[in-house]
Amino acid sequence: EATYDMQARWLETGNALLLVAERGTACVGAAYWIVYKNAAYYASGVFAERNIAHTMIWRSLLALKTIGITQVSLGWQGRATTEKEQAIEFFKAGFGGVTIPVAVSEAATSGGVSTSDRVVDKIVVREAPPLGNPRGETR
Repeated sequence: EATYDMQARWLETGNALLLVAERGTACVGAAYWIVYKNAAYYASGVFAERNIAHTMIWRSLLALKTIGITQVSLGWQGRATTEKEQAIEFFKAGFGGVTIPVAVSEAATSGGVSTSDRVVDKIVVREAPPLGNPRGETR
């Protein structure tokens, strides 16, 4: 509960962006981004339909660019240990960008671990339909 409350506060203060995909009156997907200054981090996504994740991320990048975001991070790379995690890393890599090394500490006793984070350091917008509600309504 505390996490959801914090995420709601971040939306209210402009420290997060939530994009929602709708089919009719049903929510079929969402992408939540943490925003700070000119950067954003892909925090989570949920998709109730197949094959909408790419569109949601792409539309997110377009929306982030409109609010002045110039760098985005799609999260960890190079740490996959399962087939599912490898598929997720492959998905993230499909958006381009560069992989940069970062140091993390997994526990106070384990020391630093070398890993990497896939960062899209420039958002390039290609021609795409306008953002908005698929029914054309404004909110």
